[in-house]
Amino acid sequence: MLEQLTAAWPLRRVLIAGSADAMTRYAAALLTALGAQTVCLPPDAGAFALHRALSAGRIHAVLIPAAHALFGDDDLPALLRSLFLLFGEIREAGVPLVILCSDEDVYAPNQSVPADELAPLGGRTRAGMHQSIIQLAASGFSRGLMGDPVRTVICRHAPCLGSGHADTAQYSAWCRAILQNSTPVIEHPDTQGTFLHPLDAMLGALCLGAHHLLNPQDAGGIYNLGDVPKSRCANRSAWQLLAAAQGSARPCRHAHPPRLPARNLLDGSRARALCGYRVQLGARQALSFLMEHEKAQRISEEAAAQTRLAQAQALLDMLS
Repeated sequence: MLEQLTAAWPLRRVLIAGSADAMTRYAAALLTALGAQTVCLPPDAGAFALHRALSAGRIHAVLIPAAHALFGDDDLPALLRSLFLLFGEIREAGVPLVILCSDEDVYAPNQSVPADELAPLGGRTRAGMHQSIIQLAASGFSRGLMGDPVRTVICRHAPCLGSGHADTAQYSAWCRAILQNSTPVIEHPDTQGTFLHPLDAMLGALCLGAHHLLNPQDAGGIYNLGDVPKSRCANRSAWQLLAAAQGSARPCRHAHPPRLPARNLLDGSRARALCGYRVQLGARQALSFLMEHEKAQRISEEAAAQTRLAQAQALLDMLS
């Protein structure tokens, strides 16, 4: 993986379209650690700012680290208008690659086995349904169904730690409980959780992007970043891992609030075969990174940014 990353990304200018969320900030940190030049554009920047950012200099790739943060999930016609505006400007600027990442479960619920990229779409929530439609439209742009093609790589992955997604919100709350010396609440303690760090998701996206930058004959595509055993464990066990690592002996409280049907697991064999991508951080280390960042955020945003960059470099060191 590291050979492809270091061949593709150093000195490339990458436009990151996203808000001040964990996915966008970790994407910027990982690209910086790889030697890329990043330009960040918030979702409310408007058409003029987008056109100016794309025309100010050669952009080699546009990265959308969190599709839900960029396009939202409420008004589907407005989401599609935003997508058409973005991809239209990208096409006019001649950008050779778009990478769109999403953590929403876009597959029809109750898949009996991990869903591959050919599994039926539909989503288990309204947001998942909307993101499945957004991704279909982006795929249409990539295949040239809406004018000249805009080569697009779509990355589907599990919700990440610290991303604000409802499926992982309690894990950030555990960190805050330790820091505030309050009682943590472990929701559904016997349920298996996926402890995917934003760096691992962005690593997968950039590995796939690197392959397509180095192989311009490839037309893009849709890829799952798969769920793997090392990043999954019961919520009870995850709390014990975090508490032990932080030396916390506080008692916890269990809760069983209403919840949605279980998220579909993802089959990541296609991405693995194409570029060798594998999750690097197990549940223990992903939680440790989450806690480090929570501590840094309590100091300042500058400290948090330094922590993200150090963690990104540590992840790349694991690949060498």
